[in-house]
Amino acid sequence: MIQAYQHIDILPLTVQQRYEIYSKMTVKQRDLLDDYRKYLLRSEFLQNSYLQASDWRFDDLKIDYHYPKETQNQLFCQCGRRLKFQYIIVSKVTGESLALGRQHFKDHLNIPAQVATEINRQINHVDLGIDELFTYIKAGIPFPNDIWQQYQYLLFQNHMQQTPLEVDLAFIKKVAAFSEADMPLYFTDMTSLNKKLNVLSDYLKGKKEVTDESAFDLFKEHFHQEIEREILFQQTAIWSEQIKQQMKKQGKPVKISDSYFLELYQLIQDNEKNASKLKTALNKFSHRGMGRWIQKEVYQHLYEQIIIYGLSEELFTQIHPFFREGLQIYVTYDKRGVEVEKTISKIESLLEELDTTEVSAVLDYFQMKKPIE
Repeated sequence: MIQAYQHIDILPLTVQQRYEIYSKMTVKQRDLLDDYRKYLLRSEFLQNSYLQASDWRFDDLKIDYHYPKETQNQLFCQCGRRLKFQYIIVSKVTGESLALGRQHFKDHLNIPAQVATEINRQINHVDLGIDELFTYIKAGIPFPNDIWQQYQYLLFQNHMQQTPLEVDLAFIKKVAAFSEADMPLYFTDMTSLNKKLNVLSDYLKGKKEVTDESAFDLFKEHFHQEIEREILFQQTAIWSEQIKQQMKKQGKPVKISDSYFLELYQLIQDNEKNASKLKTALNKFSHRGMGRWIQKEVYQHLYEQIIIYGLSEELFTQIHPFFREGLQIYVTYDKRGVEVEKTISKIESLLEELDTTEVSAVLDYFQMKKPIE
């Protein structure tokens, strides 16, 4: 896949070339491209503090991809000039908004000429970055689904580990968005995806692999929703601010006692069939003792998953590893207890079919056997 990128030269495109490519893109691809361009521009304005000394902030970008053709939804500058790119600037003081072309920042915002020149230079830099995507689309470079599927599988396996490796969630969100739109990745992102895949693969070598395909399918089904909430993928995100400060000061993680998980498990077991009671019980639990060490959003996430899955195997693929590792031992113990009770019931039924002499013979036989440890 990397080789396909290496034979493509990235050159600045004309307005007409951009429009021709844009017009053939899907709605999802257009939306992603427009949103990503706005994100890049906001980042430039914030990072370089172009408007910090003024009373204005960058708010939005509107694009007329039909420019210069006549359409119903044409864009104009404050001065009345028609625009292809319309920059919406909002007053920090009054909330007033201005619609400007890139050449009119100096005239309307009272900023030095050299700052206006630098803004235009950075806008051109953003345009070149967008031209890279346009060029890949024109060349037929696809989104790397095979590699992305491999990486998602490794993320699932990592999530199921007792101590998952920290992952770059911002990068995962970006690639997931490109996947949803079926948009080719930037060359640098493609390279990063390969590197991150290899790092995660090396980390998981020798560790237990979860082979349940249905569990992985469930993980993928909710993947986009969960990366937005971030709870499953940031291992330190569960802790309250007070505990985070404590860990930072002491330079080591805190330890939750077994009694915390036992009480939490019993609470869930007693209330899992009643959503209202479960929510109330979890809320009270989160406001006392060690329960306060965990952020309220994490309990909310746990509550939502219990309502969907109950105390089932599926639940433990959908909750934070912290809860999974702490609660699963009690679920396993209870299941064993149920199986023992079923076995005893079967033995009792069989014994009822025997006469007294035969029952005595069976009991004598088992008394002579070594006790089960």
